[in-house]
Amino acid sequence: MVNNYYNEEKKVLGEALKISRLTNDINKVEEELEKHVGFEEEKEELISQTTLYLITKGEFWPKKEVVCYIGSAGIGKTSFVQRLADSLERPLILIPLSGLKELKEFTILGEEGNKPSLIAWAIKTAGCRNPIILLDELEKVEDEKIQADLIELFSQYKNKDKKAFNDPYFKEKIDLSHLTFFATVNNEDFLAPLLKNNVLTRYLPDYTRDEKVKILQIKREQKEKDYEIERFVSDESIDYLAKKHIQEGGIRKLDQALSKMAEEYVLAKQENRTPFQGSQKQWIKENIFPYQESFKIQWHHWILFSSLGLNFFLLVTWIFRKFVLKRKAGNEN
Repeated sequence: MVNNYYNEEKKVLGEALKISRLTNDINKVEEELEKHVGFEEEKEELISQTTLYLITKGEFWPKKEVVCYIGSAGIGKTSFVQRLADSLERPLILIPLSGLKELKEFTILGEEGNKPSLIAWAIKTAGCRNPIILLDELEKVEDEKIQADLIELFSQYKNKDKKAFNDPYFKEKIDLSHLTFFATVNNEDFLAPLLKNNVLTRYLPDYTRDEKVKILQIKREQKEKDYEIERFVSDESIDYLAKKHIQEGGIRKLDQALSKMAEEYVLAKQENRTPFQGSQKQWIKENIFPYQESFKIQWHHWILFSSLGLNFFLLVTWIFRKFVLKRKAGNEN
């Protein structure tokens, strides 16, 4: 029974290794990437690379590196790679690395008689030889064995003289030139130095406030479709959310706020009442970010700050008179 399963899986892998999935529309990549807000330098870089890739019908990817995007959480690193994969019509295999200690379906390099390698498993799962593999939150790999195996895998992938990877489980040689690797990192400080040395780091900027407004407008339209509702939040409220209340590089909290507003709108309609009690801005203050109101500086805060400053001044004056002037007077005597 075990042998039958193994043979069937090996057959699936063999069939996948014969198939490449790829669009033949060069313009599609540029059009799709342009829909992603921000990351202009990365778009230009990827459009240049994918143009060559498509011209050679998937036989040549110009930069054989593990491209690692570093940037704040919620700025769209993962969705950017997903959009690239969709535009190329290549499957994306996402490997979440947060808290990863045990790999259930594969190991990074594979184990004979036990589990396939990440590469063999990804190709078999994708059903083709050229998936895009995304290692999400690379800095959160704490297991030293997994770190070491990833470094070895990256080294083999980047080696221009070594095209084939030997999977010990399926005993299959796999051409590495058809694969593309990406990784994401939220906090560079936690990324193991040896891992960092084996990837090509690309730093992505935080969204500007105008970019956040644009993204929120796009997400508003999507939520209107999802909830099957009409316009539920005004442009003014979106501007207020993005420019006044969110202090984050990404968009996650903004997206959560927008979802909460959509839910309030739907509930209000079901209960036959006015959404947001008639004022979206006031509702936002009270229901989404009430802590900001509680931390506004009031007149008694200024009195407290002033008294602290006065006490500090009196303390310094006392020390000066007690020690400095007394010592000076003693020297003169």
